[in-house]
Amino acid sequence: MSLALLVPGAGGQLSTDLLDLVRTERDAFARGLTIDDLDVTDPFAVKDMVATWAKLLHSDDPRHQLVVVNAAAYTNVDKAESESELATLVNATSPGRIADAAAEIGARFIHISTDYVFDGSGSA
Repeated sequence: MSLALLVPGAGGQLSTDLLDLVRTERDAFARGLTIDDLDVTDPFAVKDMVATWAKLLHSDDPRHQLVVVNAAAYTNVDKAESESELATLVNATSPGRIADAAAEIGARFIHISTDYVFDGSGSA
């Protein structure tokens, strides 16, 4: 059995480091998805990508432990106010959709945020 990661948001600092780390492990592998591979704002594309990935991996070995690590984020802090709808879609709505798609295939879901997106204070 091995750990299989799907990483939307590939190409950024977080995903690059994560993918480099995972690829050095013997019983783990990962597939990074750039914006060209998966538009996380498209709910149908998200659901299809995650389901297809799971089907492919389970056909290889049904014992793979599937994990979706969301590294996709709207990170342009200066433009986030003028593009608030897009920022909310990428940073709030899309992670929920990715989590739902992961749950449908029985995968674990990990979402990593920063204080620029959510500082944990609970106040807006």
